[in-house]
Amino acid sequence: NHCVGQPRARFTKPSQRPIEKLSAVDLDALAADVWAMSPPCQPHTRQREGLAEQRRDADDPRAASFLHLCALLGQMVAPPSTIV
Repeated sequence: NHCVGQPRARFTKPSQRPIEKLSAVDLDALAADVWAMSPPCQPHTRQREGLAEQRRDADDPRAASFLHLCALLGQMVAPPSTIV
């Protein structure tokens, strides 16, 4: 068995808080070495071109959680070594 002698994975109960409410301290407390992310693509798609009433890129509220996490990376004491 290739898992023999390997440290046991530590699982944390998922938070119900919005990502925008998390702080760098909250993320450091998780001690996550890898972040697996799937940010929303809608704010950045070409299908939105020509729709004046639609906000794009960083101005789209759906991008807020991803932008918040990006901002927190620079504030973390121990940021993840890998983001996928």
